[in-house]
Amino acid sequence: MLLWSACAAPAPSPLTFTVRQSPTDDWAALLDIAQAALTSEGFEIDQVDSSTGLVSTKPLPGSASEAAGRGQQISSRGGLRRVATVRLTRVGEATNVYCKVVVEEQTTEAHRFLFQDERGSDLPTETAIERDAATTAEQNTVWRMVRRDTAAERRIVDDILSRAGTSEPER
Repeated sequence: MLLWSACAAPAPSPLTFTVRQSPTDDWAALLDIAQAALTSEGFEIDQVDSSTGLVSTKPLPGSASEAAGRGQQISSRGGLRRVATVRLTRVGEATNVYCKVVVEEQTTEAHRFLFQDERGSDLPTETAIERDAATTAEQNTVWRMVRRDTAAERRIVDDILSRAGTSEPER
């Protein structure tokens, strides 16, 4: 017997996303507007799922100087990127618009090496596949979330609401 299971993503919340409520319930129009708002912020759309109200972007490369200008400590060894997600949920006749923009840093090989072996042994106990011998460098690249870009989240959500003709004051 073959059993497939998938982990459901946790529901968006005001703790993990910037959220505003739009009185319009035109789901398709809001998805189109969300794509336009993300594109105007410089993101390239990766995935749109109209059944779940999800719009996600491809990673947008960033610079360490951009992060340093915001007071963020970023390693000079790894790259930096931003990824945005917009989710829509229905609440009665209104729609909640959630947005999250995360800044990620590419971790170094040293970081990966030091934290790879949870058993605390320096003996090579892993198979070749577990040591990444059967994968590409792109597949082995590890990104860690550094922070959320809440200013970009607010700009995107405000842009979505203004394009939808419903501007709500910032909370």
